Amino acid sequence: MTLRFKTILGVGLIEAVLLLVLITTVLSYMRQSNQDNLEDYVATTTSLFASTTKDAVLSFDLASLSHFVEEILTNQGLLYTRVFDNDNNLLASGGDPRYLNKSFQPDVRYQDVDDSVYDASKRIIVDDITYGRIEMGFSTEGIEEAISEAQWLAASIAIIEMLLVALFSFILGVYLTKQLKVLRDSARRIANGDLTQNIHIKTHDEIGEVADSFNKMMASLNKANLETENHRKELMELNTTLETRVEKRTHKIFEQKEKLETAYGKLQQAQEQLIQSEKMASIGQLAAGVAHEINNPVAFIKSNLSSLAIYINTYKKLIDKQQKILNTINLATGNDIQSQLKELSLYRDSNDVDFIDEDIDGLVEESIKGTDRVIDIVKGLSVYSRSSGEGVEECDVNILIESVLKMLANQLKYHCEVITQLMPLPFIRCHSGKITQVLTNLVVNAMHAMNEKGVLTISSAHQKTADSSVIIIQVLDTGKGIPEKNIVKLFDPFFTTKPVGEGTGLGLSISQGIICDHGGSISVENVVGKGALFTVVLPVND
Repeated sequence: MTLRFKTILGVGLIEAVLLLVLITTVLSYMRQSNQDNLEDYVATTTSLFASTTKDAVLSFDLASLSHFVEEILTNQGLLYTRVFDNDNNLLASGGDPRYLNKSFQPDVRYQDVDDSVYDASKRIIVDDITYGRIEMGFSTEGIEEAISEAQWLAASIAIIEMLLVALFSFILGVYLTKQLKVLRDSARRIANGDLTQNIHIKTHDEIGEVADSFNKMMASLNKANLETENHRKELMELNTTLETRVEKRTHKIFEQKEKLETAYGKLQQAQEQLIQSEKMASIGQLAAGVAHEINNPVAFIKSNLSSLAIYINTYKKLIDKQQKILNTINLATGNDIQSQLKELSLYRDSNDVDFIDEDIDGLVEESIKGTDRVIDIVKGLSVYSRSSGEGVEECDVNILIESVLKMLANQLKYHCEVITQLMPLPFIRCHSGKITQVLTNLVVNAMHAMNEKGVLTISSAHQKTADSSVIIIQVLDTGKGIPEKNIVKLFDPFFTTKPVGEGTGLGLSISQGIICDHGGSISVENVVGKGALFTVVLPVND
């Protein structure tokens, strides 16, 4: 491969890479910008339309809703619109029938669109009460056409640019190779032992400087050969001693590495044991409340089963009497049959079988609800007490919050009113047991912070920006708040404001460590007129 070809190839590759980076960056920015603009447009349009139709939905004004639908469909790119009440009844609709007849599957992001239609919905909410929803479809064909046109234009510019670069590289290669051939021929003669060779190139550029350097090199080459031989002998002696020193130093480094790994393993094991111990201590504090929560449904399940046993015995006797009649029906006279039927009717009345028929469904339903309640409590404890050694998994943080509230329901009802404001969240990869431990610790601390019956507010939200996507969990109480001097020490190990014997001072410190291990953060602040607000931020992993 000649230098000329290498020059052309090298310059061409550099230009191609730069063009590829530039075009990719521009197209990526254009695509992302158009997608963000469409998502903002969809969010704004659905919010405004939900606000516009709110009064008409509340008053069941179908004429106004139809007018609003016709008016909104005049917007460019809007394919269809539907309005439903809270019972999923269609109040008004309009647009392309092809999309109205399709099943609705909302697209959370532009990347979710697979049919050139961005499907979005918005609930109609008044005073935190949902009265209905709207469904709208937005065309994405305009964005795709604009991106395709930009890609075609970029490709055309790139081809023209590469042709110009190839021409320039060819001219440059011809000039360089002509001078380098002289250098090559002279270097070959020097390699064959002709140390008197001089290179005659008089250009005032880098090639001329190289030729001058070759000539100077010849004058000092003999001296350099002698010095090189002396240095070679010295290096051989140094190499013998250096290998021994390197081997000793390497052995010492490996010993220190093994000690550090052993110490780190012990430290990590101690940390896991400390987290598990704190978790078990919390479970001990919750045991009485959980036991009461389980005893209540178990007690009425037992009572229902006792009643069901009596009802079953009654049904058995009733079935026996009916079977007796069926067995003798062919042999008995009409009077005998009437007598047996009368006896059967008297038995039904005396044992109130009609009441049993009505009551038995309620008993079974109550028993099933009771067992579901026990299962929820046990499931919450199971997630909470899960070993720290288990791996991460895909979790819905809202489900973890609800599990904690169910597990603490008996204690919370005596201390505070619980308000939840849980927004739809994406799944995140996390250790569910550890995150449940953090949530339990924050809820219990908030409950203890309220001496009189207060209000505990738990909220969750998904916050997405161009650079990040996070889940935000907030726990707000109506206690006295935290003294400013204690806020800076709140997450220090063994710091506690509780009386001796009532707290280890490790709960918030361990919680902070767990959140940091998940790549998140935890903070606290005082809210004027309310109490303390704890905020947990967890990243959403792609």
